[in-house]
Amino acid sequence: MKLYFSVICLFALIWAVASVPLSEPETSTETQDSKIPLSFLNGAKAEEMDDLQIAKMYIAGGGHKNSNSGDIVYPKANQTWHVGQKAKVVFRKADYGANETVSIFFFDKTPVLAGGPISNRVFTFKVPASAYSGRNATSLLLAVKRKNFYLQSVDSVALHVI
Repeated sequence: MKLYFSVICLFALIWAVASVPLSEPETSTETQDSKIPLSFLNGAKAEEMDDLQIAKMYIAGGGHKNSNSGDIVYPKANQTWHVGQKAKVVFRKADYGANETVSIFFFDKTPVLAGGPISNRVFTFKVPASAYSGRNATSLLLAVKRKNFYLQSVDSVALHVI
């Protein structure tokens, strides 16, 4: 009887050890998929922030100073756009998912000018007068990219808008 009880206890112990994972299960957060670190957020929860709040933190963190055009292939940095012209922003060819979106705007100058699924790759809009920078200054074009509404990255291009 003692042997029977010992065998039952041994099986219970083996079952308990086998059913508990050896390490913590991996939790995936959408921002971990990002190619560009989101260190400028300083631990803030990006999913609770709107694009303007994210842009302000991006600028405050100095992310725009690295000329980080990211996935933007057009326009190039320091290109000149004219108020009223039909402009386009083109993203690199990639295997974007249907749940990946982008919002495009000039920081602190315009509301969202274009956006939607980034798989469209080309976004057109009319350059508003509020984006005006003058010849010797620049306006910062931002593209806030999200996946399942979670922030992935912020791409930026400095442009002359006259």
